[in-house]
Amino acid sequence: MNKVWALCVVILTVLSLAAKARAADPEYFKLDPKTGDSFEIEGYWDSSGFFVAIDIERLPEPRRPKLRGPIQSVNSATRTFVVFGRTLSVDDKTEFLQEEGKKSSFADLKAGIKVEISCSVSDDRTWHARKIRTFDVKESSKIKGTVTAVSMDRNPPDSIVIHDLVVLLTTDTDVNDPSSKIEEKESELFQELSGSSALGMSDGVIVNKNVHLSAEYRQDLLSESDYDLSSTFDSDESNTQFDFRARALGFWTPQIGTHAEFRLRKRVLFMHEHDRFPDYAKVQVIELYALLRNFVVPGLAFKIGRQEFDDRREWLFDTYMDAARVYYYGVPGIVVQAAYIDHIHPISTKYDTWRDVYAKIDLEITDVNVVSAVVISRTDSDELRNREPVWWGGRYHGEVSYLEPWLDAAVIKGTDKGRDLDAWAVDAGTVVRFPVPDLEPTLTISYAVGSGDDNRGDDIDHRFRQTGYEDNFDKAGGVVDFPYYGSVLNPELSNLKITTVGAGIQPVKGGSIDVIYHVYSQHFADDDMKGTDLVAPPALPNGDSPDLGSALDIILGSPKLWDHLRLSAVIGFLYPGPGFEPRNQTATQWKLNARVGF
Repeated sequence: MNKVWALCVVILTVLSLAAKARAADPEYFKLDPKTGDSFEIEGYWDSSGFFVAIDIERLPEPRRPKLRGPIQSVNSATRTFVVFGRTLSVDDKTEFLQEEGKKSSFADLKAGIKVEISCSVSDDRTWHARKIRTFDVKESSKIKGTVTAVSMDRNPPDSIVIHDLVVLLTTDTDVNDPSSKIEEKESELFQELSGSSALGMSDGVIVNKNVHLSAEYRQDLLSESDYDLSSTFDSDESNTQFDFRARALGFWTPQIGTHAEFRLRKRVLFMHEHDRFPDYAKVQVIELYALLRNFVVPGLAFKIGRQEFDDRREWLFDTYMDAARVYYYGVPGIVVQAAYIDHIHPISTKYDTWRDVYAKIDLEITDVNVVSAVVISRTDSDELRNREPVWWGGRYHGEVSYLEPWLDAAVIKGTDKGRDLDAWAVDAGTVVRFPVPDLEPTLTISYAVGSGDDNRGDDIDHRFRQTGYEDNFDKAGGVVDFPYYGSVLNPELSNLKITTVGAGIQPVKGGSIDVIYHVYSQHFADDDMKGTDLVAPPALPNGDSPDLGSALDIILGSPKLWDHLRLSAVIGFLYPGPGFEPRNQTATQWKLNARVGF
């Protein structure tokens, strides 16, 4: 296996050298901009007095200027404000675009908030705001408009001017192809590393435009009571966990980037009546990979090294794994990816003997409606298990009017401990968003079922098992991720039926309150249960009744405070049913989480 990784390193090195050899003229040269041409430009404002272009795309027709970015200052006396160094005036004809049912005015304009402005420019170069959008504005800074002057000697940097707003074109300026969505898809797949340089990133520290450094501190406070579902045994616990992460992103060429992230974690126990979670301190490399994107063939990318695997609802993946991974997104509306996963130094010891081959194809019905097909094939070198399962899955997530439906479905084939696998699972539901201003209420309805096995003595195992990489976390209608199968029980979807109903509101922008109720039953009454957070034994089903009871979760999330801090809290209760008798004590969880990014 070491030879395989050595070969990957050699290939990566050769491709890197080839990419550097291909470096020639800056991309923007091929645009050959002239007065009267129109462009859409994404970038950032430099305090020297010009807008630095990170991405530029030609528009088909001349147009009035449009700006998107933070307000730099506001002058109430003159009813003007400044964006990208331009002073924009407001009059009675200016439209203020706000959420439906809400009013907005000049008084709502504050320094630092993001706005999107449709502008007009008079002959004397006075800028006027025709429409001002103050809600749901994207983070990236952008300019659209028609070029009024050009300064190009083909010795970078060059510049273009849009009504006296100077736009600087550099060797790092990428040209977007308006006939494709490759750059947009790269932003979705690779996030921060989709850019060609560290310039323009809003947080952290930029070193020599090629390296972006950032850090995050997380802390959890957790209290668990009666996780054995009985007052007979001691199972209460309270603890805090410290988690510090440092990250370095490298932008070496337009095609090549690197990601390194380290985590220091320690849990401190305040009180514990059992030994499930001893104190520990651990330093881990959670991500360390190289990314080659849009190389040789447009829309072809490779990611090699330790990387994060996750999915929208974390039903299949949410972990860090050593892998060689390939993506193809060169055809609009289609994303194909495949990976060979080989755990060299696994994050979890249970992964140590697993080797997986993973493939997935996403088909975009529309921009917000996606259908996927997935296959995961595993071999396990543990001779006692002789486990070779294969998951075949189909997925859908999207938006239809006020609905945000999803569907996850999978079957398992293969073998495990000499038995043939023949199992299935379905998780379906929707979030309903009601168009009510100020509160933005939501309703969540879902049903999940994983097949069980009523005959352990035959040659076929019908009990569904998730991949082992899953986390089963999502936001539902709010802003906080939480265990959507219940924060206390938190089971694997195996031999289970889970009905969920929830409601939520967003009383402040960026904050939410959700109340979620679950009802649990087994597919077949069994004295075994997979993946639960309960102290098991003794908190195991009795095998006589499939009714496991119900649960209630309350999830609170704050807006981002002071641009760095976000707080969340989860309060959970499990009310055991007849399937847990004679253990019927209510189990509770209180968890507070704080995240600070810098």
